[in-house]
Amino acid sequence: MKNYSEITKKYLKFQKSRTLLSIIGIILSVTLITSVGTLAVSIRDKMIRETKQEYGDYHVAFNGISGNAANKVMNNFEVLNYGIISRENFAIINKTSEKEMSENRWAAPYRYLNIKGYDKNAMAMLKVEAKYGRLPENSREIALDQWILEYMENKPQIGSKIKLTVGKRINTENGKEIAVNTLGDVDWSAEERFQVEAEKEYTVVGFLENKGIFQSDAFIAKAITFDDYKSISDDKKYFLYLQMKSMNNIEMKAEKIAAGINISDVTSEKAGKLEAPNFGTNDFNIQYNNSLLSLYGKSIYEGVNSSMFWGFIIAFALIVICTIAIIYNSFNISVLERISQYGTLRCVGASEKQIRKIVYKEAFFLSAIGIPIGLSLGTLVMKFIFYIIGFLSLGSFYDIRMVISPLVIILSGILGVFTVFISAVGPANQAAKVSPLEAVKNSGSTKVEKIKKIKKSLFVKYIFGIEGQFANRNIRRNKTRFRITVFSMIISIVLYIVTSGIMGYAFKTGLAEVGKSYTYHFYNTYGFYDNQQSNGIDKSIYLNIKNFNSVEKSYPLYISDSTILLPTEKVTHKYYELRKDNFVVKEGNAYRIGGNSFVSYGDEGLEELKKNLSVGTTDKDVLNKEKGVVLVNTSKIYGEKGNSVVTDVTNYKVGDEIEIKIESAGDNKYKKVKIVGIADKSILTDKYNENAGLIMITTPEVYKDVTGKDNISHIFVVAKPEVSHTEITEYFKEMQRNNAAYGYTDNEKASKENKDTKMILSILLYGFIFVVAFIGCLNISNTISTNLILRIKEFAVLKAIGMTQEAIRKMILLEGLLYGLVSALYGTIIGTIVYYIVFKILAGVSEIPWTMPWKDIIVAAVSSILITAIWSLLSMRKVNFGIIADDLRKEN
Repeated sequence: MKNYSEITKKYLKFQKSRTLLSIIGIILSVTLITSVGTLAVSIRDKMIRETKQEYGDYHVAFNGISGNAANKVMNNFEVLNYGIISRENFAIINKTSEKEMSENRWAAPYRYLNIKGYDKNAMAMLKVEAKYGRLPENSREIALDQWILEYMENKPQIGSKIKLTVGKRINTENGKEIAVNTLGDVDWSAEERFQVEAEKEYTVVGFLENKGIFQSDAFIAKAITFDDYKSISDDKKYFLYLQMKSMNNIEMKAEKIAAGINISDVTSEKAGKLEAPNFGTNDFNIQYNNSLLSLYGKSIYEGVNSSMFWGFIIAFALIVICTIAIIYNSFNISVLERISQYGTLRCVGASEKQIRKIVYKEAFFLSAIGIPIGLSLGTLVMKFIFYIIGFLSLGSFYDIRMVISPLVIILSGILGVFTVFISAVGPANQAAKVSPLEAVKNSGSTKVEKIKKIKKSLFVKYIFGIEGQFANRNIRRNKTRFRITVFSMIISIVLYIVTSGIMGYAFKTGLAEVGKSYTYHFYNTYGFYDNQQSNGIDKSIYLNIKNFNSVEKSYPLYISDSTILLPTEKVTHKYYELRKDNFVVKEGNAYRIGGNSFVSYGDEGLEELKKNLSVGTTDKDVLNKEKGVVLVNTSKIYGEKGNSVVTDVTNYKVGDEIEIKIESAGDNKYKKVKIVGIADKSILTDKYNENAGLIMITTPEVYKDVTGKDNISHIFVVAKPEVSHTEITEYFKEMQRNNAAYGYTDNEKASKENKDTKMILSILLYGFIFVVAFIGCLNISNTISTNLILRIKEFAVLKAIGMTQEAIRKMILLEGLLYGLVSALYGTIIGTIVYYIVFKILAGVSEIPWTMPWKDIIVAAVSSILITAIWSLLSMRKVNFGIIADDLRKEN
């Protein structure tokens, strides 16, 4: 050996098991960082692509702008790229029949094609795709929504020429053309009229992919043609979709551009909804693609940006701390095993600096092996997971692709090196400060610190006997060993509580919701606007649907808007602060609150509601007897900062009565209903009341008693996934032909995505929790087993003075249990505090009432105690058998 530091290589080769364990710890740490980073980048990429597909690849849109103003906007310095759309005209497809007009009072007088001219950039930005054929390439070609073919007389095919009667839709109230903005594209009125201007001929070249949910009673279909816009007419209105050079301060830039085209009041109002905030005048509208901007951290709401940034920082910090704990334990255990060896080196002249260098060199060798393997393994693990997801085509993750980010790989490597050497600092200093005499005298003992006299614990002795008293002294006498063991377990508990809490938060707020939970929605069009008895769905239709072989579940919905009298003492402080402007109408000692929903989902709905019940009952007999309701006491309110707030509205308890008045009942009398249950959220449609009111769910019998009506307004169908649904859709079409007031939406694709996406998110999050738990178990195993190995002489002494093998076993088991108890105590407290901090940060995106994560706390605490007990029992095998004399002479 030419150099003292070469002892590092010899040790690593000699102690192969310990070296392998240390390398595995580093590999797991770097794998965790790499895989989480790769997962985050890949999911963000997926969300960006999905958002672009659904909302478009633009930052801000100027809708209904004149040709002169359009030129100014397009030539603005801040604009990188733009797409142009203009409305060419509306075209009549057919006249609505008198039968349909009489049955559906909301029907438009015609079914229209909304013809717009797109340039290539607009087609690319808005992700316009042809399901069949291709997109138009000149102004004489056209592509249509496929569903409109049903209403076209000649049923044109690709390549067919069609003549269209084009013109303007006129508002009969003011005689003006319906405004050119986003609302005018999708809305219609029974009183509007059509002003014919000309006939145009087009060649059908394609049919468009339907991105939304199919709705059977629509009256306006999309049709696009091509226009290169080499010349911009000042007589037309345009839709400009802009990509800015920089997304920083995008709201200020858009307002500045708008101010430059002399539109004076575009900045006067801002909408509260996060998905599509807009403001403007009657014929001009600015719309931000905030769904896309928020994924780049450039939302127009600073609170959203800040919440996303700090949420990411805290999550990543927890992972880094976890990796430091793993590697620190590995090095610390390695040093503790060799205290006597370091003491021998000090005896023969090694300085503190040289001892530190030995430890750091060991860290270098281990990281040189572990980090590259960790980087590769983390990447391969995610590759395998994405392959499985893609192969199974699960939910909205079916097209997720793995993004191997050089930045993630480099940062993971740097963090790996950083954590290894940070973890080595403590053990290196500890090894360097070993006193030669003390180290040699203790022959490998971990007793580096002074053992202070510890007072007898009469309580522990009374409960667990002398073995318990020994166990209590052992875990407290060496603070270093105690802190190492407890720290590793605390980190695992904290990560579990925080991760589980975030997952629960995502599902409670609906951030993890994709699509719909039901497959089909059948409705009476009038049911959206009023609830007269004549506007319901015949009960025979519901019974027929219920008996279809392809139907798994079906739910009738009876619904009425209602006003309640809310006593002042029953209003929650949070709700009052958010809605104080609404608390102006008082009747006696109560506020009159509107926007409440009084509903029944039938007996089937009550069964489904059981899953969300927090207190009380959903038993229909109790509800009928007590004239009762199950109260959904939470409401979703959109805040001024772009976030949504889910908060309790009242302090009502089970047994309280609510005074309720049905808006369509025709009288002003309030009736009393009794609360027999309180649910966390509703089912099927809105989980919370988004009108800032309550949802009261009851039986059809109580609904009829209170409202005087028993008409079904909607039917929600959950179809069996493994069979054809043709009989359902054909039946809906037949019902609609018989009565034009009926309509339906097909949510089959969205429903499957919702179910599968929930499963994938659960797998990913619980997979992460499993990895964290596995790392925690590795830490615990490492620490406890090493503690026992280093105390072989101690156990030999105890046996020599008369302690039996069973007594030693009991002492070791009690030590493990005490470690688990202490770790559970501190881990659950710290974990809850950290989760509360993360919860408050995430409130900038969506706020819900804070609740203690008792379930996660109990699971973490019980698991901690059980795992330490199990590993203590497993580790006993290393000390159960041995001759006392041999054990007293042993070196570690």
